[in-house]
Amino acid sequence: MTEGLAKIIVVCGAAVGVLFWYYSYRLYARMKSLPAMVSASTPISGKDVNACMKDLVAFAASQGQAHIISKSQTTLELKLGASSFAFFFVKVLARFDAKGGQTVFSTVEDYKNVDKPFNLAMAIFVLLLAPLFVVGIPVALWLIVVPNTAPAVRWQVVQIVQIVNFIWEPFVIYFVHRRYRMLGQAFTDNVKAVIAA
Repeated sequence: MTEGLAKIIVVCGAAVGVLFWYYSYRLYARMKSLPAMVSASTPISGKDVNACMKDLVAFAASQGQAHIISKSQTTLELKLGASSFAFFFVKVLARFDAKGGQTVFSTVEDYKNVDKPFNLAMAIFVLLLAPLFVVGIPVALWLIVVPNTAPAVRWQVVQIVQIVNFIWEPFVIYFVHRRYRMLGQAFTDNVKAVIAA
């Protein structure tokens, strides 16, 4: 392999690494901007608080990933998440109020227990590890391998693909985190549909 070809491979590999790092940084920024608490309220017509609460408890009990923490006559507190990952969960507080002869269903989704560990893991990979290796591997290859006169040693520039080991993790973290947030939103949307029916 010629020195010119080796330089092209290193530059192209570094460019791809920087592009993926930049995209993972954008995902990290999007993750950090999400609100930790999401609340909503919906009027339910044609049902009283007791009937609505009965439907809510029956629906929550039928869901495999919903675990009831506490229950009163008008409030139900739930933990959403797989029991095998008990430390990652979405807390949902569902409440019924009778206002002006109408039942109002209110929810508060608390994503703090999901956001904290995922944001920390994402920060470690995106702000510390990825830049270190996305820059470090190409620089090491440029300074050590490219100037070497032995063609067999120059072929080691293909090790630039090792950057992949440090740029895929943020994408996995982001999409698993997104799945947990979608779980909370989907649950409350489904509850509203069941209660309003």
